[in-house]
This record gives sequence, structure tokens and C-alpha cells, in this order.
Amino acid sequence: MATEVLDRFENKVHSLTLRPGLGGVFEIRLGDRKIFSKKDAGDFPEPGRVPRLLEEALSQVPPGTP
Repeated sequence: MATEVLDRFENKVHSLTLRPGLGGVFEIRLGDRKIFSKKDAGDFPEPGRVPRLLEEALSQVPPGTP
């Protein structure tokens, strides 16, 4: 999944952090904004979903925002 993100957003991603969670937590965040939660969805995202969600979230970020 990290490779999918890095391949698709190689010129947009300044950092990608993977942190272990407890109790089966799996979340994808863009800054402080949660864009995917395994708990909310009930399962892991299918291949390609995380890059799509990131693209959607990035399109809502004003230009020049760090």
C-alpha cells in the first residue's frame, strides 16, 4: 500500500509515516484528517482505494498549503 501511494504521488509526498497501532487499528490520515479507517469500513481497503482517497483529499487542499 505504501508503494502504491509513493508511486502515484512521488512528486507530491514529502513524507510517509507508518506507525504500528494497537487492537487492529488501521487508519490513513492526511495531516490531521482521517481519510480511511478499517474500524469504520469494517475491512482493509481494496487495492487502489487508498490512492483514490488521497487524490480526493488532496484535491480539497488549497494550493500552497504545506
